[in-house]
Amino acid sequence: MKKYSTPTSSIVCGIFMSIIFGVLGPMYGWWIMKTMNELNAGYFDRELVKKGFPPLEDLTVFERALPWCLIMVGGSFAIFITKSVGSILLSRVSNNVVGSVRKDLYESIIRKDIGWHDDRENSAGIMTGTLASDVQLLSGISSEGVGA
Repeated sequence: MKKYSTPTSSIVCGIFMSIIFGVLGPMYGWWIMKTMNELNAGYFDRELVKKGFPPLEDLTVFERALPWCLIMVGGSFAIFITKSVGSILLSRVSNNVVGSVRKDLYESIIRKDIGWHDDRENSAGIMTGTLASDVQLLSGISSEGVGA
């Protein structure tokens, strides 16, 4: 498989982007929780002020939640970039694997003895089916499966 998995830089970068995406995904849920916490705390603080208590902080609800909202927007862009780039790079490697295996299989079929092609198991239809579908199964075990 190493022979067909090229370029190596795409594999390394694709896996690196997938790891970053794997870290950012769960963190995004934590950022949502922090944003909701600040919104609720701001609302609670406002209700206490209405009842005559002094404010806990001199910030509005918007000012309390804004930093977390900005972190969420930045995180959304980072998740978009890492998932997209990782998937593109690993799909490129997967296509190289499938294309190279097809090429090698086609060349080996062409170089077979003429008598080999007379066998029913080696008919043109079966060989075409092998080239078209069976080789595509390799994409599931190659690098495309890593990025998904």
